[in-house]
Amino acid sequence: MQDYSLYRRQKLVLNRKTSSNREMINLLEKYQKVDFDVAGLDTQYKIEREGEKLFIYFQGSMSAVDWVHNMFFLKYPYKGMGDVKWKCHAGFLQCWKNVEDIVGDRIRDQRIKQIIIVGHSHGAALAVFCHEYCWFHRPDLRGSIRGFGFGCPRVVGHYKLPQGITERWEGFTIIRNGNDIVTHVPPACFKFCHVSAPISIGSPLSFLPTKCHLTGAYLESLRKLV
Repeated sequence: MQDYSLYRRQKLVLNRKTSSNREMINLLEKYQKVDFDVAGLDTQYKIEREGEKLFIYFQGSMSAVDWVHNMFFLKYPYKGMGDVKWKCHAGFLQCWKNVEDIVGDRIRDQRIKQIIIVGHSHGAALAVFCHEYCWFHRPDLRGSIRGFGFGCPRVVGHYKLPQGITERWEGFTIIRNGNDIVTHVPPACFKFCHVSAPISIGSPLSFLPTKCHLTGAYLESLRKLV
């Protein structure tokens, strides 16, 4: 019941004509123009700095390798978790580990005062890991870390977030366009959940579940809100 109430509240906030909607449009438009770098076997990312602001982008599934990663199952994300333990999607975790050290060096740069993370699809799952990494390694910026997961799959391997970890993604927003099928996988019945309740844009009847997953479809729905 609590999750549903949060979903309703977030949905109402998003559908107001606010500057946050314009910001998401700008970020997604920038995302579409990014010339991504590659880490490891096939993890696409890009880091851009504008003064004291750091932008980190993660690309969606673009190859068969990505979809192989998408088929993996549960694993603990790191050692020494203490009393608060949680599991995650092992395939997404493996892709994050490919780029963790690279982005980590930039995140720990004390000249950075704000971090914005953007990902779509498979890349949105990597943004989930990146957001938590920022939360741990830049406690001084916890109020200035924001993440946006467009068409984000479920990443955490639990029916609901374990107590004590919800705050790690307080600045992370999951956006679902229409009936985007990717936001519903892996299925909840397989013990997966989102790190925050998705907020909805567009109409569930406007697009086919696969078509509404495209970045262009997300932009079309967002532009109707400004």
